Amino acid sequence: MYMHPTILVGMITFVVFFVEAMLHYNIGVNSGKNKFYVQFPGYKDFFRIIVVLGFFSFMNAFIISYTNNRFGQ
Repeated sequence: MYMHPTILVGMITFVVFFVEAMLHYNIGVNSGKNKFYVQFPGYKDFFRIIVVLGFFSFMNAFIISYTNNRFGQ
């Protein structure tokens, strides 16, 4: 199955940034606590995180695609 490289880069970036965002979220939630508990944000915040991550992941993919086409091979 062929997938356009821009979409592939966007999806990979989204997954990596999502893991990073959840780590940052949990670091903030557990700040000052003795034990570290992994948890997901509520639905509203989770949706906001997904929207922001999706936007910036695919912006990143389009920028990479543009610069590769413009200055690459």
